[in-house]
Order: sequence, then C-alpha cells, then structure tokens
Amino acid sequence: MQIILIKDVDKIGKMGDIVKVKDGYGTNFLIPRNLAKRITRKSKGFIEDEKKKGTLKLKRVKDQAEKIKEKLENMSCTIPVAAGEDEKLFGSVTAEMISSAYKQEGMDIEKKQIQIGEHINKLGTYNVDIKLHPEVTANTRVWVVKK
Repeated sequence: MQIILIKDVDKIGKMGDIVKVKDGYGTNFLIPRNLAKRITRKSKGFIEDEKKKGTLKLKRVKDQAEKIKEKLENMSCTIPVAAGEDEKLFGSVTAEMISSAYKQEGMDIEKKQIQIGEHINKLGTYNVDIKLHPEVTANTRVWVVKK
C-alpha cells in the first residue's frame, strides 16, 4: 500500500513523503491516527498546502530564535557557589543551575538546551552554548563566583 505521510513518522519518513508500507500497518495504524492518507489527487494537494504552512511556521520559529540569540549573546549570568581556598568548587556547576540563573535574568532557558563544553569545577568565566533551534546556537558567558 502506498500512502502519503501527513506528519513525520520515525523510521518511515517525513511529512509529504510517499512511502510504501504493509497494508495492515497503513490501514490499522497510520491512517486511523491521522499520520497518513491514501494517495489521491485531493490528498496530494492537501500535503502541498501543509508543507507550505510548515515551512512558514519553521521560518517564524527560526526568526524568533535568532532574536533570542542576540539577547543572550549580549548578556551573561553569575552563579554564586561554595568554593575552597584553591578556587575549586564543592561539586560542579550544572545545566540546571545555569538555567535557573538565566531565569532570574528574565530569560526562559530549559536545562536540556544548555550545552556545557567543559566541566565547570573552578571559579572563573566559562563559555556555554545554548541550542535554541536546530540551526541557531547562542554562545554566552557564565561567571562562577565564590559565595
């Protein structure tokens, strides 16, 4: 059975792809869950419209991520932590700590977006990447200071 995917389906294809699947899988799983449609002229036109809408939405999301990137790259956050005499921390600075520091600054960053390149286990300034979009990554500074 050949079908057109309405949404992205793991290991099958992306929205708009025409794929061949077993009859039972298409009829009993993909079509009832509105993941795919049978191939008709009408369904091909529907998919073309959805692709156009999807690309416009992705462009808006990327533009918004670019604006947030500019804000993040012009600011930094400070994280006060307990440290010993030789400037070593009692533990490490985590993505969750960085996320909460940015929330105090007014930026809503999730911890899974934060990519720490090196272990932050000493006082100092560190560069941290924040992945806002698959194509947009902001490079920010994190200041680790003694409490």
